[in-house]
Amino acid sequence: IRISDSIERIDNDSLDAAAGQQFLSHSYLTNGMKELVNEGFKRLSGSSGGRPVFRLKQAMGGGKTHLIKTMAFLARHPNLRTEFFPETSSRYVYGAAQVAFFNGREQPNDYFWGRIAAQLGFEGFFKAGTESPGQEHWQALFDNIEAPVLILLDEMPTYFGYYRTQAVGSGTVADIAGRAFANLLTASSGKQNICIIVSDLEASYAEGTQIINAALESSRKELNRIEFNITPVDLSGDETYAILKKRLFSRLPDNAQIAHIAESFGKAIEQAQRSKTIEQQKSPEQLASEVEQTYPFHPQMKHIFALFKENKEFQQTRGLLELASRLLKSVWERQANDVMLIGPQHFDLSIDEVREKIISISRLDDAVARDIYSSDGSAHAQTIDANAGNDAAAQVANLLLVSSLSTAVNPVKGLTLSETLECLATPNADLSFYQQACDNLTKSSWYLHKSAEGRIYFDKLENLTKMLTGLAARAPEPKVSELIAHRLREAFEPKSKRAYQKVLALPSIDEIEKEVQVSRVLAIISPDSKLPPEEVGKLFTTLVRKNNLLVLTGEKSFEVGKLHEAARQVYAVGQANTTGKVKKGDPQWEEFEDLKASYEHQFNSVVKSLFDKLLFPSQRPGQEPKLES
Repeated sequence: IRISDSIERIDNDSLDAAAGQQFLSHSYLTNGMKELVNEGFKRLSGSSGGRPVFRLKQAMGGGKTHLIKTMAFLARHPNLRTEFFPETSSRYVYGAAQVAFFNGREQPNDYFWGRIAAQLGFEGFFKAGTESPGQEHWQALFDNIEAPVLILLDEMPTYFGYYRTQAVGSGTVADIAGRAFANLLTASSGKQNICIIVSDLEASYAEGTQIINAALESSRKELNRIEFNITPVDLSGDETYAILKKRLFSRLPDNAQIAHIAESFGKAIEQAQRSKTIEQQKSPEQLASEVEQTYPFHPQMKHIFALFKENKEFQQTRGLLELASRLLKSVWERQANDVMLIGPQHFDLSIDEVREKIISISRLDDAVARDIYSSDGSAHAQTIDANAGNDAAAQVANLLLVSSLSTAVNPVKGLTLSETLECLATPNADLSFYQQACDNLTKSSWYLHKSAEGRIYFDKLENLTKMLTGLAARAPEPKVSELIAHRLREAFEPKSKRAYQKVLALPSIDEIEKEVQVSRVLAIISPDSKLPPEEVGKLFTTLVRKNNLLVLTGEKSFEVGKLHEAARQVYAVGQANTTGKVKKGDPQWEEFEDLKASYEHQFNSVVKSLFDKLLFPSQRPGQEPKLES
């Protein structure tokens, strides 16, 4: 599903009964739709108590136009009412209504009032130009029509917002259009079977919405409350799942199979809670019940998607359908048949349209390219997975990415480790793989952050790891060598001085020769595949005071690069501290201290691994003295 494919359009050619039958059969009946149908039928049938105006309030892409189109089909075709809403249609009976539709993104020369009159069969009824029709003009139009009338006004804030920029007289065309709109609302109450449905765009086109509010307020003063506010889709409830299932799946397993899967997930969560792998935020029974409601989607998917539903450019229900279709494409093309509940972790960013869609929501391009997916396989998650032989890091990264898409001010972004693992827990899954992957991502990623509340999230800004990586890469080689030598001297500094009195860290041959003449020394020599290292062996044969020499070295010469890499990280931490890039009290200080400890541990581990051979002087009967371990 693409946005361009799923934007609802209404015109006379698309409102025949066959199109309506197909449209309604693929629609999920939300509470908002049921409410609109019930109250709308009441009004169109001329029954008492029906309100003339219905206001659909939700952000762009929230399902408003879908409800408008639903009412257009039902108002025109009594047989569709009987088929899809038999109880309501039997209670409120009326014939085929006349339907007029206007989309606020249009700016016709005869304005919205001229377009409505023309669609109702009275083209040219209103005076041409920018003169606003009065209440009596609208009433005269309605008096000429015997059938019920349904007037559908979609995206009107856009219309009023545009004409706010068009000056006329001492005001703007929007002032005239606003009066025409207010007069229409007031006139609609004069005849029992006139129904007006107008959609609003919450948080968008504020000036246009103000005109709608003013028109409604004007009508209220004369007629008390005339409008009925309806939310097309409850995005905080399970209606989103129901819509996804209705639109994206032709069939699903029977209830018994779904119940079995739900029970299995409940047990998996229970096991994870008992092992303290995840915190107990809900009981296994609660989760199992939620799975039954949301299958084949994971219950947490709704909450993760809700984190960015208020993004200005994200079109809520419509955008959710498009995003979910990308998720399904990822699942269908997944090589392993291991998906039991579909969740954001299953997005496949190697698919161009999937990656482009997710990036378009909040422009986390760099985070994706560096940390999650790169065409050459060099992103951090890909490297971690290649070494581990699974896709745990990719799943963790995808999950955290989707939970980080909000562009709101002071947004809630990311997931805690416990929340992440709850989303990834499946029957028979070993969560330790995901824990390790998350830990590795935290250490290596450049755009992954952690909030004070423990939420892990991606951001456009580089993190400490990236800053320290840059400092490490720019570290002068002499400074790195100096740091290694200093740390080695510190680590092996003699205490009792019984075995040796002085440490020579990575010395030259001349230094060893000079010091051995006056004291017992421990010479720490860079690892060599040959023991003792060739140059040291030659020196030993020439020494007079052979017992004054101990040599610490190793055979893993191929891993010397790891020592320099670890030293660069330690150097970077020191530079960040001394130059004030990170200060005590900064939000990142705790994370900085953790990284510092991690880098220190890594350096010490490399030292222990590399320098694992102690050579000492030895002489056997009848043999020359030599260094041996």
